[in-house]
Amino acid sequence: MSNDLNTSNPPATLRLRAEWLATELPVTIDAQRPQVDATRLLHELEVHQIELAMQNAALRDARDEAETLLEKYTDLYDFAPVGYFTLTANGIIRQANLTGAALVGIDRSHLAGSVFALLLSVALRPVFQAFLARVFASDIQVSMDTELLCKGLPTRAINIEAHRSPDGQDCRVVVTDITERLHALDATAQLAAIVLATEDAIYTKTLAGVITTWNPAAERMYGYSAGEIVGKSIAQIFPSQHTGDVEAHINPLLCNETVTNFETERLRKDGTLVYVSLSSALMRDKAGQAVGVSIIARDITERKRAEVSLRVSEIRYRRLFETAHDGVIVLDPDTCKITDANPFMTKLLGYPRDELIGKELFEIGLLSDETASRRMFHKLKRNHEVRYENLPLETRDGCHQEVEVIANLYQEDGHAVIQCNIRDIAERKRAEMAQLRLAALSDSNLKLKKEIDRRKAVEASLQHKEQLQGQLLKQAQMQQRHLRELSHQILHAQEEERKRISRELHDVIAQTLVGISVHVGALTGAIIDNPKTLASKIANMHRVVEESLDIVHRFARQLRPTMLDDLGLIPTLKTFMKSFMEDTGVRASLQASGGIEQATDAVRTVLYRVAQEALTNVARHAKASQAEVIIRCTDGAIQMAITDNGQGFSLDGKSCAKKHQRLGLIGMRERVEMIGGTFSVESAPGHPTTVRVDLPVAKHSPTKVSP
Repeated sequence: MSNDLNTSNPPATLRLRAEWLATELPVTIDAQRPQVDATRLLHELEVHQIELAMQNAALRDARDEAETLLEKYTDLYDFAPVGYFTLTANGIIRQANLTGAALVGIDRSHLAGSVFALLLSVALRPVFQAFLARVFASDIQVSMDTELLCKGLPTRAINIEAHRSPDGQDCRVVVTDITERLHALDATAQLAAIVLATEDAIYTKTLAGVITTWNPAAERMYGYSAGEIVGKSIAQIFPSQHTGDVEAHINPLLCNETVTNFETERLRKDGTLVYVSLSSALMRDKAGQAVGVSIIARDITERKRAEVSLRVSEIRYRRLFETAHDGVIVLDPDTCKITDANPFMTKLLGYPRDELIGKELFEIGLLSDETASRRMFHKLKRNHEVRYENLPLETRDGCHQEVEVIANLYQEDGHAVIQCNIRDIAERKRAEMAQLRLAALSDSNLKLKKEIDRRKAVEASLQHKEQLQGQLLKQAQMQQRHLRELSHQILHAQEEERKRISRELHDVIAQTLVGISVHVGALTGAIIDNPKTLASKIANMHRVVEESLDIVHRFARQLRPTMLDDLGLIPTLKTFMKSFMEDTGVRASLQASGGIEQATDAVRTVLYRVAQEALTNVARHAKASQAEVIIRCTDGAIQMAITDNGQGFSLDGKSCAKKHQRLGLIGMRERVEMIGGTFSVESAPGHPTTVRVDLPVAKHSPTKVSP
């Protein structure tokens, strides 16, 4: 029964065990007490006492087990590979494990009560506060990546995973250091970028020769895209004569030998061959087993071509060296001795080649002595080129001849070499002397020809000047006649104007003044004879005086309108055109830009006089019913056009009997040209007439123009 009772410890079983133990204990109750209730009560108390003792023992076992589990949990919590933090809603740290304290570089006793956000950089703190708000706003786990400021250590990249506690008072935060993982990702990305960006073809294959990867440079080098070649045999890019290279290439790798700069040929997609330099490495899995080969191929086609060109160039150089008609010797700059000489040089000096080798320049008569030879070599090392003209050369038999020597210092396979080209210039000297004599004769002939050409040019210039002087004389005579005619016309016009003014003064002013005299006489008699009519006679006399003033003002306006100076061009023209319409019955209109008033007095006077004269001609000759005056201001110029609808006239002058009838046009042209403007007339019989004036805007004080 004891074994059955020890199988479990629920309260009912515990009760049964307590009752069983109570029957086994010796009876301590007084036999003389007959009461059954007291006996039962005592039994119950004993059972409860035993039950409490057993519960106490069970609690001690549970406490020991809990302490053991707590110790294990504490070890797991403190020494976990990640940092654990307990944070409040304000981000204050309540608890942290040892890993978390080590991660931030602060003792755990100093972390409690501090603000977790202060462990982050200033720029990331607002982001963390928003993250913390999202954690406490939901029951789901939230994560973010950020940077942690570690005391005394570089900043580390971390991942934070947080989950709100069930009571909502704090949250559990797991901090994982992801710095190394990010570095590994960066390294992997950089390696991938290098593979993609490199100019070398990089590809991998299995041990069976199946291509598994293929970078863009390989696509460009071989012409196959990755989709076309991946999964195919590498033998596809092997020329038929190199099919055995597959095994020969992989066997050294399997024997832990490296293959670098293995030069061979490969086949492109278009069937052409490409020279490549291959470097290979064996790829192994985690168990160390060989699984494939990585290959780096560099295109050396251009280098191979350059090597072939170099060999061809060396052959050509040797041929030129052997067949040149100039002497060529090669010297060692360190020993100053001849190391090679071409056949022409041996023929020029009369030395066999074997005797020339090992000699210095002064020993074959090119330089006067050893000192001169040293100076030449020093200059050559400084300037890399030396040139000598007319240098004497002594042959083996003692003959001397002039030669030209050109020495150059250059590098050959990393070693300094001096090459001297020696040319026999005897024939050239004779040719130069002949050339000098020919040049002297040519120079004399050229000077003579230039003198002849100069004299012809002077003669032609004199003839041209004579013709020009004759033309100028004719033009001067024509201008003189024109001036005389113009002077006569001006005098005639002045005389006619004087006659008109005289007639006006005699017929109008004189009569008006006589009328005033008569009125004054009548006024005197009226004062004596009839004083009642005095007021009416005074009024009549006042009217006559006003008419006289109007006539005088009209004469003044015709001579020089004062309104032009006081009010400007536009009001003066409008006043004149109003009077013109009243006097002639011809309708006249004016369109003018306001900026015309900014022009100088000379410009406004010319515009007014030309408009006045043109409208007067319209009234006298055009038989027109209307006329229009347009004045515009443009950039740098003032334009005026006066157009009528009259009968027009011929501009060739044949329709006019006398030239003085064109005096108005000549006067207008003279006025316009006097201030640098242009004057033109457009007319034909039966068509309207237009007078155009273009004046420049004056930039300085204008020339005075007569009114």
